[in-house]
Amino acid sequence: MGVRIMKNKGKNSFRAEKKIRGIRYSKNFSSKEAADEWLLNLEKNFVTKHNGSNKSVKRMTVKQMLVRLVEVEAKKDIDPRTVDAYLETIPHFDPINNICVSKLTVKQLVDCFKKIRNRLNGEILSKSRMYKFLGRFTRALNIAARRGVFMKNFEDAEAEIVGYIKNNGKDERTNPPYTGEELELLLNYVAPAKKEPWWVLPLIKVYLYSGKRLGEIIGLTNDKINLKSKEIEINSMVSGRMYHDHLKSHAKPHKVEMDDDLYKVICEIQEQNKIHRPGSDWLFPPIHYRGRPDFKKGKHKCPYKGQPILDSSVRKFIKERMEKSGAGKKKIHDLRSVYATLRLFQLLKEGNVLAREIVQAELNHKSYKTTEKYIRFADELMNNGHKRNVISSFFSSLEPKQVSTAVDVNEELRKRGINPEEIDWELFYNLLLSFINGMKKAA
Repeated sequence: MGVRIMKNKGKNSFRAEKKIRGIRYSKNFSSKEAADEWLLNLEKNFVTKHNGSNKSVKRMTVKQMLVRLVEVEAKKDIDPRTVDAYLETIPHFDPINNICVSKLTVKQLVDCFKKIRNRLNGEILSKSRMYKFLGRFTRALNIAARRGVFMKNFEDAEAEIVGYIKNNGKDERTNPPYTGEELELLLNYVAPAKKEPWWVLPLIKVYLYSGKRLGEIIGLTNDKINLKSKEIEINSMVSGRMYHDHLKSHAKPHKVEMDDDLYKVICEIQEQNKIHRPGSDWLFPPIHYRGRPDFKKGKHKCPYKGQPILDSSVRKFIKERMEKSGAGKKKIHDLRSVYATLRLFQLLKEGNVLAREIVQAELNHKSYKTTEKYIRFADELMNNGHKRNVISSFFSSLEPKQVSTAVDVNEELRKRGINPEEIDWELFYNLLLSFINGMKKAA
């Protein structure tokens, strides 16, 4: 929306476009000044035609506009934490909160975003975080436009802010996921007695072996687990204080085939539940059952007995284990990245030409661009064999066996009339991997 150049038979014209109350208005002009003037008059006409008290509407400030956004979002059936995030947005716009939306200039809005960049404890915000602020402000403007309140030249301000974010925003983390040594520390750590619930380590293993999202794992119930066919049905999730009978947006219901490691962990969890929380439908129920007044069923009525475990408790204990085990405190979602990286590494070593498509389907991503963020380290693993990560016997065939000394091997080969220098070790290793995988499938 705004003014753009149109080329027709070697002549340039300027097309002015504006979408107001769901209706698109457009017109061509010979000069940019005429197009800008037409847009300005169009907005003024709609402001004056607004029903009700025009004066009170024109005086709507940026803060009032953002508060209105929060009110609109609160009426939707979304996680209450999302509404809290919208509320936290308002203080960040302090420099312009008291300015009327209709009088807000491009410079004032751009300067505000430059201040937002350094708002949190002096740290530079990431590009994705900055884009979130811009998206929320845009949605607030759309809500204000329905009441006849418009900001002049917002398209110009948006273009300038996007350019500023690209050049000055902090890039996403480039640290790789856990290495094999760090994962070994995380999985083998023994917590002091009564300092860690029994479900922490099994939940981490389910995360690593399945690659599912945390909300999907917490939302697992016993009726979705078929031990005979070794399949888990994923079609609902728990997010914060709400149960959803659907998955994250763009994610489709699907089934997960359990390998031996995941099957073993699921059986252990169900056995523990018979001891700690018999009668509950959830795979991970709270040990000490207490009613959760904050747990909202919303329009998606929860059909299961009891209530699920708090995701805040899960995050708390997993982060404590990461820190105390010496593995390094990272985002819990990095465990999903570990699964994606190692899974792709395994499929590529097997020579599967559809490796990337398989990982995308297993992670349940609509776009491959999202999958690339999780598997960006797989190429490094392929080029640097010493960096291979091993999290379980599911990936054990990827790690070559360590030999005491290379000299002993060479001598043994020469005794048998074989010249070690003539052996293609890479081809031999690939053939060995194919043999091992064939044996695993046959078993």
